[in-house]
Amino acid sequence: MLALSQPSEPIRGVRWRFEYTDKPPKIGIWNYTGDAPELQAWRQSKSNLLFAVIEAKDQNQVIHRIFECPGADFCNFQTEMEARFSMNGGTGQHRMVGLTLVSRTERATIFLNGEIEIAKRASDDFDNHYKYGKV
Repeated sequence: MLALSQPSEPIRGVRWRFEYTDKPPKIGIWNYTGDAPELQAWRQSKSNLLFAVIEAKDQNQVIHRIFECPGADFCNFQTEMEARFSMNGGTGQHRMVGLTLVSRTERATIFLNGEIEIAKRASDDFDNHYKYGKV
């Protein structure tokens, strides 16, 4: 998987997008890490999925298509989080720092600082959990 675009401006947000052969696309909310299942990628139908996409928005509100994966090879999206802990033992804070697209063979991540990372998937990544376009 190659990066289709890399914004030259700082990134304001990332989101997932599903494109289908037979219906309009489903699009996530920018930097959404909430609990509403209907707004999360895992809850969307994978039936007739053409592409799974990660999009990024730069400071000028331009939307860049960063990664895309054919629907038959798509596994899932993963939110990359960062934890901050206080020195006095109090509870920490969590914040989103990126979004990962996992395909059959690779993991492609875009971080909010603009860094892109593409790596081979580990062989013990539980392939039996993914249906690869079959719902």
